[in-house]
Amino acid sequence: MYKLYIRQKVFKLRDVYPVLDEDGNAVYQVEQDFRLIGNTVHVNHVSNQRSFVIDRELLRLMPRYQVRFNDGSRMTIRQRINLFRKQIEVSSKDYQLNLKGDFILDLYFDVYNGTTKVGYIEKAFLAWGDTFVITVLDPEFEEELLALLIVVDDILDMEARSHANS
Repeated sequence: MYKLYIRQKVFKLRDVYPVLDEDGNAVYQVEQDFRLIGNTVHVNHVSNQRSFVIDRELLRLMPRYQVRFNDGSRMTIRQRINLFRKQIEVSSKDYQLNLKGDFILDLYFDVYNGTTKVGYIEKAFLAWGDTFVITVLDPEFEEELLALLIVVDDILDMEARSHANS
């Protein structure tokens, strides 16, 4: 078990931030493209190797994202509403990830592959800017956990912007 830490800037035109290990060393670099519509996020390992790319699909009622990993595998993440409750659905031909917990209010959720817990994600409150902690229980799912956090954070940011504009 180990942890990864993400601290986003408060004032930003473009999202660029490191993902740090427990010793404060950069492990990944996250770079979000600045575009008026759509959203593409590039995540690179510090070895300058691209780890994965996240694309938000346009013209959807509920947010949907495609994650393309460097090894050629893919994952689709989408927001659903089921009985007036928001849920995140993850699909991949390689595994079956499920999120359990509250990703809207508390931003704490466990991630399972089938019935095996592979990690959990939480937001640190009372911190300057958005600060997140990913606890990785299965290193095989490190990049998937990071991608889930980035997508859930983007969904929350979109909802906050839409409420601010209302």
